[in-house]
Amino acid sequence: MEATSEQIDLLMRLQEIDRSILKSKKDLEELPQRAQIAALRQKQELLDQKNIKAEDLYQEAKANVDRLTCEDERLESKQTLTQQRIDESQGDFRSVSALSKDLDGVAKRRETVAFEKEKADKRLHRAESIRRKIHSAQRKFASEIKELEEAFQEQSGHLQEDITKAEAARKKPLNGLNEELIDAYDRAARRCGGVALSELHSNHCTVCRSLIEPNRLLQIKHDAPLSICPSCRRILVVR
Repeated sequence: MEATSEQIDLLMRLQEIDRSILKSKKDLEELPQRAQIAALRQKQELLDQKNIKAEDLYQEAKANVDRLTCEDERLESKQTLTQQRIDESQGDFRSVSALSKDLDGVAKRRETVAFEKEKADKRLHRAESIRRKIHSAQRKFASEIKELEEAFQEQSGHLQEDITKAEAARKKPLNGLNEELIDAYDRAARRCGGVALSELHSNHCTVCRSLIEPNRLLQIKHDAPLSICPSCRRILVVR
């Protein structure tokens, strides 16, 4: 393949630029924040599901405490009113007896309500504690995700800027190459993972490190200054 020394230098410069683009793209794909954010979001989803259950338990416990509190207030009011009626019914044995029986019933019910409310308060306290812990963890995850996203945006922005500048820099060496060389370079880059060029060093390719058989080596030297590596199929620079 024919090429001047200046064109070979341009091809080498083009590959240098393309390798920097490949590295920046690889670095962009491998930014650790991607996996870290994904892992935190997965934990966040599980936490959100737990929060729904915890919120249901909290609301249920609170409603039970509120119900028992309201019932105790009604009983207290009834107890006070019944005691007043007893005080007003002095001398009326039947009324006092009936009202006293009612008062005893109210007092016993208040004892039961107080016992149930004590247990309900404990359940509410546990539910509140779980709820607070989950909310705290949610805030922590949200904060960590925000920090990671900001770091990702900053680093990915720098890498994307490097890629844009490098892609713009490709124009200069491309302008000094003919269509045949550009086409050969592009085809080699596509089939070789973006690294189109290698160099012949003694009797081996400097990229794939494969030893070249003597008869092939003679043909490659005859093709100088450009040939093709028989092993990796890259463009081989023969100096």
